[in-house]
Amino acid sequence: APEKLAGAPQRINAVARDLLQHYRTTIEPNGFKAQIVTASRDIAVSYVEALRDLGAPECALIMSASNSDTARLQKHHLSKRERDALIARFKRKDDPLKMLVVCDMLLTGFDAPIEQVLYLDAPLREHTLLQAIARVNRTADGKTYGLVVDYWGDNKRIADALDMFSDEDGIAAALRPLQQAAAAQTGPKSVTPRPAP
Repeated sequence: APEKLAGAPQRINAVARDLLQHYRTTIEPNGFKAQIVTASRDIAVSYVEALRDLGAPECALIMSASNSDTARLQKHHLSKRERDALIARFKRKDDPLKMLVVCDMLLTGFDAPIEQVLYLDAPLREHTLLQAIARVNRTADGKTYGLVVDYWGDNKRIADALDMFSDEDGIAAALRPLQQAAAAQTGPKSVTPRPAP
């Protein structure tokens, strides 16, 4: 049932408005880009549609495809060459492609230092969650921190993922509540949670 609620059109539109406002005021002025992680491919399509309707900067959907997909999902199928071209564009600082929306791709092993914020609206867990968080902490010129904005709001899964590592790993120190992060805008950090509107 959480995925069904997460995919409600009113919720997606409200979250899309919120993250777009945050992106435009906090991330885009510094020349960085964003990734939005969703709970399903259908929800990912809804995010792309909502963002485009709201006049967001150029965004692209990167997801797996299946022959049994609905017509709605099939409209967003890409070849490997098309996906690779979009990913290459996203990694270029001067390219107008500013946002990637994903569900089941680019969560691990994806290196894009230009990405500064991860808008998380999915129940990622353990290693996948930590690797997704690490996407935004890659260093880049002018980038002093990476940011995770958690719309799913399940702090327990984040705490469980962080418990897998020791304090020496430095991961636990990277997670700060929103109020602390706003007060100290230096150094790597992740922010959680941001309640869904």
